Amino acid sequence: MRLLSLALSCLLFSASCGGSSDPGALTDSGMQALRSGDYSTAETDFDRALEVIGSDTAHPQYKRAMMGVIQARVHTDAARAQSGLLALRKALGEKVTDSDFQKIANLLGGEGKFTEAITLLTEGQKAFPGSVQLDTLGKNLARQAEAANDKSATSALAGLGYVGD
Repeated sequence: MRLLSLALSCLLFSASCGGSSDPGALTDSGMQALRSGDYSTAETDFDRALEVIGSDTAHPQYKRAMMGVIQARVHTDAARAQSGLLALRKALGEKVTDSDFQKIANLLGGEGKFTEAITLLTEGQKAFPGSVQLDTLGKNLARQAEAANDKSATSALAGLGYVGD
């Protein structure tokens, strides 16, 4: 009985120290941190969820955790946010939509990360030609780049037909 009690105590202690190992709970926690602006904690929670999920791209929490970590990285590492979305598109194909490209690129533009946002815009347009959402994104990025007086971004967007109309 004493051994069972000790084993149970150790199990409970290790669970409380390590936090949840449930990808859904970790992803929920990451979303809460993301909404509160705690991007570092959000990134950690999403990464932990992805560690538990492993390479199972069919897992019901996989895309949610990946999109969450990408959104957190918009604020902590824009280049990794960009490459993360492109890798996710490669892994999941059509499950990554023009809305996903629009969401991440729009967040990047809002952070003044125009190079990464424009890359996602152009890659999104290749994957989803004629997307109204991506066309709207291009127009929004052009307005943001002009307001920020970012000549490089304005020039790149002009080359895509989004400046000077």
